[in-house]
Amino acid sequence: MHRRTAFTLIELLVVIAIIAILAAILFPVFAKAREKARQSSCSSNLKQLALGQLQYIQDYDEMTTGRRSGTAADFHPWYEQIQPYCKNTQLLSCPSDKGGEHRWQAALAYGSSYGWNCRAGGTDAGIALALFTKPAETIMYIDHDNACAKAGRGCACGCGGEPNLNARFTVGARH
Repeated sequence: MHRRTAFTLIELLVVIAIIAILAAILFPVFAKAREKARQSSCSSNLKQLALGQLQYIQDYDEMTTGRRSGTAADFHPWYEQIQPYCKNTQLLSCPSDKGGEHRWQAALAYGSSYGWNCRAGGTDAGIALALFTKPAETIMYIDHDNACAKAGRGCACGCGGEPNLNARFTVGARH
């Protein structure tokens, strides 16, 4: 009696088909887990930016950074103003941001995936912290895909030019 030592072609094809089916089932699960990890990293970045902003506010007599400071020739957006407190430019990039540089970042050495809420006290000069009537309900930063419509003027607020606050957070927000 002759003993078989190898697999037949049919057996190999069945094994490959089973592996392919399992892979097709598991790939979406892995993709969801990867996106959840990106979302967690993004939330951590937003928290660190907020902490940097709060440290800035404490050092500058309870005044926020605002959207930007300086003149057109000496432009400093909010993220450059809090950089001494964060010390990490990687905080400015959402892992899910696949858009590359936003329109308003083109002339800068680095940009941000996040926008300062210009409708909640994000004037150019900043405002006093005491003027926030509902600080616990006020969104400071948003992870947003859309640069401001005032891009040619170097806004950097991330509002997408949308005047309606609720619409701004649903149109273009990544997470």
